[in-house]
Amino acid sequence: MSLSPDPAIRSRQAPITSLDLNHGGSSVTPITEGPRVLARLLDLLAAFDDRHPELNLSEVSRRSGLPVSTVHRFLVELERGGLVDRSPDGGYVVGQRLWQLGTLAPVHRELREAALPAMQSLLTATGADIALAVRSGVSAVYVERLHCRPGGPIARRPGVPLPLVCGAGGKVLLAYADSALIDRVLVDSQPVTAWTVTDPRRLRLELEAIRRTGLARSAQECVVGAAAVAVPVTNPTRNVVAALVAIIPLAPGPTASLIAGLRSAAAMVSRALSPRPRPTSASLPQH
Repeated sequence: MSLSPDPAIRSRQAPITSLDLNHGGSSVTPITEGPRVLARLLDLLAAFDDRHPELNLSEVSRRSGLPVSTVHRFLVELERGGLVDRSPDGGYVVGQRLWQLGTLAPVHRELREAALPAMQSLLTATGADIALAVRSGVSAVYVERLHCRPGGPIARRPGVPLPLVCGAGGKVLLAYADSALIDRVLVDSQPVTAWTVTDPRRLRLELEAIRRTGLARSAQECVVGAAAVAVPVTNPTRNVVAALVAIIPLAPGPTASLIAGLRSAAAMVSRALSPRPRPTSASLPQH
């Protein structure tokens, strides 16, 4: 009777392999090809950016410099793993799982942890959808969103980029950006809905008003039927790091109590971002 090798031993003896993404077949190559495969994967993911959040197969191939067949195999695996998703019209977009990994970066994790208690309180007190937006290049991205009413206006899902000129949150982030970025954004602003403001002169006036009042308003600029108000969130050095946004039905629109609650919640988040003083010998309890 012949004995088969133990599977664990057999797996140790077999060479480790990976898919060869250079060719059209499904041949295997030694694991030493791993760095090359990873480099191609990074090239593919880099094809997506603020100005190209959705791409079809040929566009990914052209922007990444990889063959269509290679790109297709990558995208199949990335979609299976949730790192890319398919849009309703068949294009590819960055997936929710990849965004979730990005939120583990310390800057976003600390911001979300600092903001969530205030956001929850504001949600309960006002009944509005509450979102926390940050700037990513020339886009605004929600890093957290709390939804209140089924059937009510829904903020864009976290991780989906929106033009900075679109909506109250983006305009807060743009208003406090440097002048070079403002000029760059206003030169090439693109509408999301028929109500998105793209006229550079009008936008500059809005940005000036936001800096003067610390409040941004929008109506149907991101979601038809929805209005929004937003205020800045600052870090300990008084730099604007996020926008706290309340999304409500277009009618009756934001109330004075909602705006007051939004300002109070943003102040709570800003205080939570302040570094806590370390205890000194003078402040330690005496025994």
